[in-house]
Amino acid sequence: MQADIFGEAIQDYYINKKENAKIIVHSPDFDDDEIPVSYLFRDVDEMPKIEQIALQQAKGNILEVGCGAGSHALYLQSQNKNVTAIDISPLSIQIATKRGVKNAICADFFNFESSKPFETILILMNGIGIAGKTNRLYAFLEQAKKLLTQNGQILVDSSDLIYLFEDEDLSNMSKILW
Repeated sequence: MQADIFGEAIQDYYINKKENAKIIVHSPDFDDDEIPVSYLFRDVDEMPKIEQIALQQAKGNILEVGCGAGSHALYLQSQNKNVTAIDISPLSIQIATKRGVKNAICADFFNFESSKPFETILILMNGIGIAGKTNRLYAFLEQAKKLLTQNGQILVDSSDLIYLFEDEDLSNMSKILW
């Protein structure tokens, strides 16, 4: 069984009110990143501007991928938008549901099926990382195509990681990315 680190942190924060809880994200490509668990429970006015803009642009039947504690889905619901929130973390889905997300499903995006297509796929907080390296980007786009309406949209945010390569010869960047 795979560890559910984010789910455990979300559950612990929600149930036990561990206000100072943090998640440390380790990556071989950059320095460790520390995320306060409270950040996963923020209101829309506490979200970065890019997330607020994406939420305003979301339309129609919306699929939120990587919903975590459900903050984006809750905001969309408050705007009377139809949202399905998915996450691979069973504990995160439990808490998102307890918080009021009406349609929260424990599912892997790459295997997710829906009888009704989505007009918007929403992937925030660097969630596009689910595609992994660029060699999996094609599989990500193929799955998105299956889930979207003909004129559907994918709204994502991402961090520019070019700073990781400041001391490198960028002529080799295509080798690093591909």
